[in-house]
Amino acid sequence: TVVSQAPALPEAELKAYFDKLKSLLEDSDSEAGDVLNELFDKLGNAPLASKLKPVATAIEDFDFDAALEKLVAVTP
Repeated sequence: TVVSQAPALPEAELKAYFDKLKSLLEDSDSEAGDVLNELFDKLGNAPLASKLKPVATAIEDFDFDAALEKLVAVTP
């Protein structure tokens, strides 16, 4: 069985999630956590999901500045 490394989402949809997350984090909006959880559901076990874990941790700590930095670091 060949395991595809392609993202679980089309690139345009992924970009939309990243743009929305970035905007929410810039506004220190806790809705970012909900959006990120939705993205995790769609990504499943894709490699990108593990890269986003630190972003989720920062959001849980209400450290939106750190979350934004971590998000920008992994943005495709």
